[in-house]
Amino acid sequence: MNKTRQVLIFSLLSGLYLNQAAAESKLVSHDEKISIEKVGDLVLSEVTDSAINHAPEAIETEPVADHAEALAKKSRAWFAESPQINLGYQMDSLHKDEGYREFEAEVELPLWRLSQRNAFKSLAEQSASYAEILPSLTRLKVAGRVRESIWELAESRSQVELAKKELETSQKLEKTILRRVELGDRPTTDALLATQEVLEKQAALLTHQATLKESSHHYHHLTGLTQMPEKIKEELSPDADDKNHPFIAAASLLLEQARAKLKLQRNAARGQPSLNLNLRQEQDENGADDRDSLGIGFSLPIGSRKHSNPLITEAVREEAAAKAELFRLRHQVEAGLDKAQIELESVNKSIELSGQRMKIASQSSRLVKLAYESGESSLIELLRSQSIEFAAEREQSRLQIAQGRAISKINQSLGVMP
Repeated sequence: MNKTRQVLIFSLLSGLYLNQAAAESKLVSHDEKISIEKVGDLVLSEVTDSAINHAPEAIETEPVADHAEALAKKSRAWFAESPQINLGYQMDSLHKDEGYREFEAEVELPLWRLSQRNAFKSLAEQSASYAEILPSLTRLKVAGRVRESIWELAESRSQVELAKKELETSQKLEKTILRRVELGDRPTTDALLATQEVLEKQAALLTHQATLKESSHHYHHLTGLTQMPEKIKEELSPDADDKNHPFIAAASLLLEQARAKLKLQRNAARGQPSLNLNLRQEQDENGADDRDSLGIGFSLPIGSRKHSNPLITEAVREEAAAKAELFRLRHQVEAGLDKAQIELESVNKSIELSGQRMKIASQSSRLVKLAYESGESSLIELLRSQSIEFAAEREQSRLQIAQGRAISKINQSLGVMP
């Protein structure tokens, strides 16, 4: 029996090695070991705060605010563009060379059109509003990734815990069977079957441990933490107005920005008026007295559609894109909320049925075990009943995690901040 068992173990370990290699291929390329511990006083909002510090979206917050401030300063400026100074000097040295000289200095002051200034103020206000809401938008985006990462980690931990429990149960059964086989109470095939079951559970445990390691690394890289909240299940929030949803509010502000830019381009198509102040000094031939003069002028460009239409149509295209993005986000938020609510409703119903199924599977497994010990049932039937019990426990665990994940998805779809 021992020789047969050794042969079987060798062949099964070969398969186990392949399973382990496949499991380890799921791991990150480096060998750094990261263990995520549960901490009772750590909450989801603190994890999100830490994740924001590692989020790429946080990079644009300050530049967006600076741009909004720059627009606001320009909207308060006296002139539409920077004033321009033009200098000129003329003489007749290349012609008659009779001493004629002329010096001219001109200041050009670009003026605001009334509608242009109003459009620029509107653009500055919308940009400032977007800069104010951007931290909330960033926080919600990061919170969505944190929520999903936490539930992935929780699911991986649960799978590892159940796999360890299944392995421990199988090892206890193998130990009992080997002792009875040695006493001649059970056939050798029972020992082989029990050993095969143990090796399969070891392979399953390795696979789940690989998944847990991958989830732990992902959580660590996302948040920079090696701890996770002990309580991760959120309270289900009531329905909220989608106008206050950060995604919708931000997209609405971007649409208003695009409309303000379109108004600016249409104003720019009419040309930029300017006020010109001119100072001229002339010296006639033969050293006559200088003549000084002061002039004032006003210029009003004539806009041409050939030159302005490309810029206007580009602004129209940007407005259409912003409007389409707003519609897309509204549909995404509504669809995500509907999907999460349906998932939660389905999971709630399934949990009750799964609990009953697990109870029946546990009772059945105990009865089959008693029957096997009394010689009224085979090992195959016992292993099958254990497998059904294990599957029921895994399903119950999966549904409990799916319930918490669905609640998090609903809160995320409603724009609820952790």
